[in-house]
Amino acid sequence: MPHLHTFTGGNDVEKFVLGGIAALVLAACGGSEGGSGASSAPAQSAISGSLIERINNKGTVTVGTEGTYAPFTYHDKDGKLTGYDVEVTRAVAEKLGVKVEFKETQWDSMMAGLKAGRFDVVANQVGLTSPERQATFDKSEPYSWSGAVLVARNDSNIKSIADIKGVKTAQSLTSNYGEKAKAAGAQLVPVDGLAQSLTLIEQNAPMRR
Repeated sequence: MPHLHTFTGGNDVEKFVLGGIAALVLAACGGSEGGSGASSAPAQSAISGSLIERINNKGTVTVGTEGTYAPFTYHDKDGKLTGYDVEVTRAVAEKLGVKVEFKETQWDSMMAGLKAGRFDVVANQVGLTSPERQATFDKSEPYSWSGAVLVARNDSNIKSIADIKGVKTAQSLTSNYGEKAKAAGAQLVPVDGLAQSLTLIEQNAPMRR
């Protein structure tokens, strides 16, 4: 079977945020004070202060994450939830002196869950790149940087993002990468997460003219 290969989708490097407890690592819903992801420090402090007070009162921070997005949030061979975002979140919770409860959910419902209050924060390499997200959610300082790439089979004629016009691409419908793919003319095939995307590509299902 042909292998997968990756190549950069452009020169942009996305800044990802763990969707800000104490201006450290986590992101909370924005309030009605008109703040966006890049809101002023006073507005962010008010929002974060309210969030921390709520978390301290219950002694637990509830965190939304996929659990299927290695190496950031996934299950190891023993079935334990781990990954960079997961372990950073655990470290922050330990600093705050509270327990952490992870609730695994699909990406397409994660931000809606955060907005609805089902989670205190999300930890899933979130990029607040769209105006809608910036107007709705607060964020921490960036704690990791990741370069965006496209993934295709090595027998594919897709060599750059310019080649995906009219191509079926496996992507979460509400992700910023899904938005970029649509802007480039791709046809989106909705998936639950990265693992399903790679499976479809290996089967030559989505990336096909």
